[in-house]
Amino acid sequence: MNPKPATQPIKILQRTYHLPVLTGDSLKQLQASIQNRQQAIRTGEEIVVVQVQQQEQVPGGLLGLGRKTVTRTIRQRQRKPLDMQQRFQYLEAQIRDYDVLLRLLKQHRVAYQRFFLDLSNEVLSL
Repeated sequence: MNPKPATQPIKILQRTYHLPVLTGDSLKQLQASIQNRQQAIRTGEEIVVVQVQQQEQVPGGLLGLGRKTVTRTIRQRQRKPLDMQQRFQYLEAQIRDYDVLLRLLKQHRVAYQRFFLDLSNEVLSL
């Protein structure tokens, strides 16, 4: 079952209609995914987040006198080169994302066609 597209109320000829709108978190996630993969394919590198243990000397002890060592976990972004197999996997995933995007756009086009067909029928009946 396909979800109904989001709508935006608009007023035409003193009547309120619901115009389909192409938005949503899933669309934003899909766009971000496509952009990130394009960047990785273009540069031949992916950005990975790694956790690094870092030791740091901080004031400690009674009345802040002396020093103590604190271990902190930090998240860092690092570039990792892609091999040919990984690039191929990125390309396949990119193609799948574009298929999803095309399917979404086709659904949205059908919703727009319905909207304008209903609107034209109502205008003709006035």
